[in-house]
Amino acid sequence: GAVIIFKFIVIFSIMWMLGNAGSLAVATGLILAQVGEFSFILADQGLKLGLIDESGRQQFLAVAIGSLALSPLLYRLALLVAYRFNHDQFVPQQLQNLAIQLRETLVRQPMKMNIHDVNLAREENGPLSDHVILVGFGIAAQNLAGALRGLNIPYRVLETNQSTVKKFLQQEPIVFGDATRPDILEDLGIERARLLVVTVTGAEIGASVIRSARRLNSTVPILIRTQYARDLKAFSLDPNSRVVVAEYEGTLALLDEALKIYQVSPEGIDAFIQEVKSKLKQSHLS
Repeated sequence: GAVIIFKFIVIFSIMWMLGNAGSLAVATGLILAQVGEFSFILADQGLKLGLIDESGRQQFLAVAIGSLALSPLLYRLALLVAYRFNHDQFVPQQLQNLAIQLRETLVRQPMKMNIHDVNLAREENGPLSDHVILVGFGIAAQNLAGALRGLNIPYRVLETNQSTVKKFLQQEPIVFGDATRPDILEDLGIERARLLVVTVTGAEIGASVIRSARRLNSTVPILIRTQYARDLKAFSLDPNSRVVVAEYEGTLALLDEALKIYQVSPEGIDAFIQEVKSKLKQSHLS
């Protein structure tokens, strides 16, 4: 138990001090807290070199095997705990200030790592409104941002990947922050937003973002992109929330292309697609 706690504290501290969101640091710390299989090799080498005796080797292996047995529990605990709380609130302010200084020293390009230093929801003409908030900035969100920009629709991007933030900092209204935290969403003007789009990987993270958003704005339309149909069970959806399932879209695109090769009429293709959509919806939402 002490080994797991020690490893969790070390991993969490490193992740958090380097600017990762508290929720991500907690999840990573819990998932990697066990003693890995490589420890078996280290124990054997330590015995051969005389660094430990046979009794010490057996104790070492017992701790390693025990921690590995707890890995499934730690993984599930990470999903349950990491994205349900604002972990940064438990860190003393002095330590937070020290972490910010360290982050600014380590990154080559100066950037604001704390969303409270870059309040993108405040503009010269007053608070931003009727804007789109993009959570995550992968390929899907990048293309959506391009369309919004072309239509002159204001948008703001929230991302937990430091490399992505640094890459797009000069071209996009992007900021580093954890969207599972209500205070972060509030700083981005969620109360006045026209649309929230969630494209992050992981159903638990997406569900936590939705919960945080609904605490501040119960009516804003929310679009969620998820990979698998089984992830639908993780979301508590309301009439203003819609989920785009990549697994569904891939199935429909494959069906469309296959029927085109056999020169099925557009009407016929549409009929098949509608039938498949109905079956997919019934099989996973019933």
